[in-house]
Amino acid sequence: MTLTITPCPIKGTCVLERLLANGSVASRQPLPEATASICRNSQRDIMVRIEAQKLPKALVLCGTSDNLTVHKKFVSEGKMTLSFKQESLRFLFANCSAASLTTFVKMLSIKSSVVTPDRPKASLREKLLSRKQDLEDISPLVVSKDGALIRKVKNSSGVTPNSKRRKTVSADDKENIPGTPIRRMLAAQTVVLSKEQREVLDLVKAGGSLFFTGSAGTGKTFLLKRIINMLPPDSTFVTASTGIAATHIGGSTLHSFAGIGVGDSPVGTLVEKLQKRPAFSNWRKCRHLIIDEISLLDGDYFDKLEAIARAVKNNEKPFGGIQLIISGDFLQLPPVNKTGKRKFVFQASCWDEVINRIYELKEVHRQKDKEFVSILREIRLGMIRIDVGWCLPIIVFPHRCSEYCAKVLSDSVKNRVDADGILATKLSTHNIDVDAINEEFFRRLPGASKTYRAVDSPESMKTFLDSCVPVSSSLKLKVGTQVMLVKNTKVSEGLANGSRGVVVGFDRNQLPLVKFKKGITTSVEPVKWIVKGGAGSSITREQIPLKLAWAISIHKSQGLTLDAVEVSLGKVFECGQAYVALSRASSLQGLRVLDFKSSTVRADPQVLEFYKRIRRQDCGFL
Repeated sequence: MTLTITPCPIKGTCVLERLLANGSVASRQPLPEATASICRNSQRDIMVRIEAQKLPKALVLCGTSDNLTVHKKFVSEGKMTLSFKQESLRFLFANCSAASLTTFVKMLSIKSSVVTPDRPKASLREKLLSRKQDLEDISPLVVSKDGALIRKVKNSSGVTPNSKRRKTVSADDKENIPGTPIRRMLAAQTVVLSKEQREVLDLVKAGGSLFFTGSAGTGKTFLLKRIINMLPPDSTFVTASTGIAATHIGGSTLHSFAGIGVGDSPVGTLVEKLQKRPAFSNWRKCRHLIIDEISLLDGDYFDKLEAIARAVKNNEKPFGGIQLIISGDFLQLPPVNKTGKRKFVFQASCWDEVINRIYELKEVHRQKDKEFVSILREIRLGMIRIDVGWCLPIIVFPHRCSEYCAKVLSDSVKNRVDADGILATKLSTHNIDVDAINEEFFRRLPGASKTYRAVDSPESMKTFLDSCVPVSSSLKLKVGTQVMLVKNTKVSEGLANGSRGVVVGFDRNQLPLVKFKKGITTSVEPVKWIVKGGAGSSITREQIPLKLAWAISIHKSQGLTLDAVEVSLGKVFECGQAYVALSRASSLQGLRVLDFKSSTVRADPQVLEFYKRIRRQDCGFL
């Protein structure tokens, strides 16, 4: 299986700087809408073409490595600077799609770094006779699934077909020889989206507001990250209903972005207060608003946000004309409301007017076992389903599961999920039980403990960071401590968020040595979490990406994939809680349920009706 990497132009705002001989800026020209693309001239040199409405004609500049310097530190934020030495020009691009910009920079680096010694340099006469408009697009690249084999696309547009004479090594061929840096540079491009995920991306590109949902493990967070990289950073705001969920996608909490607190005042009062806060400017700039884990958000709060968006943007379109991209699963954990009156976001007064399209992802990527996927589907719906071949199954015995499902989960108590000193993580319904279990097991371990203190910036945000990132400000470890990795570190080696292990020692730098369930023993170094503040500021915490893992709460497990899980459902008190707990397991063999009862399987009837309506719409019944 191969992946074609096609060069694509980048679009964004730009500032053109003309430089003096000493490097200082002679003049600056804003280019509100600019495009940069990579091409070749008739001598096969790499060229960069810059086009903008405010330029009288396109600028075609030499893009070889001896002339062009690319400043790419802020590519992930949609920013890049191109400096051309011979022409004494500098282009400062901003507000580009991060995904397109990353591809552009990598492609430019690969193509411009190639030196072909066997190709004679063009003579002065050839250069003078050649025309600047004799340009052709650079050829795409083909990458194998593992990124190992990169070659030129044959017979593609703008590429001369192979002749029957003896082949010579072209510039494109040399730059695509296996073993070059291209494997590392394009590794991220080799993840292929499923058909469902591509359809969601197309809906986002179409511009309407969208809610996409799906069961646990269908790739909602992965897809959301691809969408984020596709949108212009300056006008896209990434949020989630909880701090932990926001950290997973590099955003802020929705409450932090909104700047209205809990929103319990009238809209007019909230808007008046908002105008004095930094969040007001974010509302004004916002064209795309992403909200993850929508199931935990209250419907009344969503209505309040919609009214505020119209007022702040001075636009009577739904949500003030902002494109909403919403993700979550209402059959997982429900919203928390202090009044006790639960109202889901899909019950908000503005929901039908705001959301143009709803898409349900159905392909499960987390669990590969079809039997386990079927069991989890039954638990998610909290009912037995009899498929009669129509679009909608007949629903019987709500709030229960089949005898077969109950037997499989009850029998899982016999599963041996502990291995090589790594114990299964216990999922519990209440935080007080989790804390008690972790403290007791840690106390029993012999030997001295080592304490790792987080580096917070600013230090005054410690309490806020505690609620937003999955690591604490202080971490105590001993040899024998059961731990969980809470950040992707070496995904290619199987070390990802949720990987389980045990501390087996400390290295010469006093970093914890952890033996993971994958059979890898490695030192775990501190990493940095960046949390976006409501005013666009960044708050950071640097800490060892581990947490005690004898037990964690079901609420805090949402979004994790665990390879060894022990679940206690005796104290389940919420709809969807049993499903969230069971679906954390990556396989049936890695799951042990201590006290399964069919009565713990519950789904909210209002949510079931909502999903029934979605499926009717998919079938054209509504």
